[in-house]
Amino acid sequence: MNSNIPKIISRIGTVIVLIAIAFILLPSFWFWVSFETIAVSFVAIGVSGEWYMHHHPAGRKKREKDDHHKLESRFIGAVALGVIMEVFALGHSIKEGVKLDAKVSQAELTTKQLEATNLALAVRVEELRKQNLELLSKLQDRRITPDQHTNLVKCLRQGAVGPVVMGHESFGPGTAEATQFAKE
Repeated sequence: MNSNIPKIISRIGTVIVLIAIAFILLPSFWFWVSFETIAVSFVAIGVSGEWYMHHHPAGRKKREKDDHHKLESRFIGAVALGVIMEVFALGHSIKEGVKLDAKVSQAELTTKQLEATNLALAVRVEELRKQNLELLSKLQDRRITPDQHTNLVKCLRQGAVGPVVMGHESFGPGTAEATQFAKE
C-alpha cells in the first residue's frame, strides 16, 4: 500500500510557501483581496459540488460509491478550507475596520475643527472689511460741506469787505487735499 502522506505534506508546504511569497510581493490590500477571492471560490465550488453530488447519487457498485464518496469529500474539504481562510481574512478585516474607523473619527474631528476655524476666519474677514471701509472713508479728501460754506460766507460778510486770501500753508504742506480745501 502506497502512502499519500508525503504528497499531502508537500502540497501543504507548497501552499504555505505560495501564500508567504504572495504576502511579501503583493501590497496588503491586494493580498487580502486575492485571499478573500480564493476563499470565496473554494466555498462556492465546494457548496456547488455538494449540491451536485446530492442530486446525483452514486450507483450501486462499490467502486462508484467509493468514487462518489471521494469526490464528495473533496467538495466538503473545499468548503472547509474556504471557511478557514475566511476566518483568517475576518481577523484582518476586523483589524483594518478598526483602523479605518479611527481614521474616520479623526477626519470628522479635523473637519469640525476646520469648519470652526473657517467660521472664525469668515467673522474676522467681515471685521477687517468693515475696518477697511472705515479707513477708506477716512482717507477721502476732506471737503467743505454746504453748511460750512454758508457759515463761512455769513461770517465773512460781517467783517471787512475785500478779497479773502488763504494760503494753503495753513492746511498743510502742499498736499492735494490742502490745495483742494484752499480752492473751496
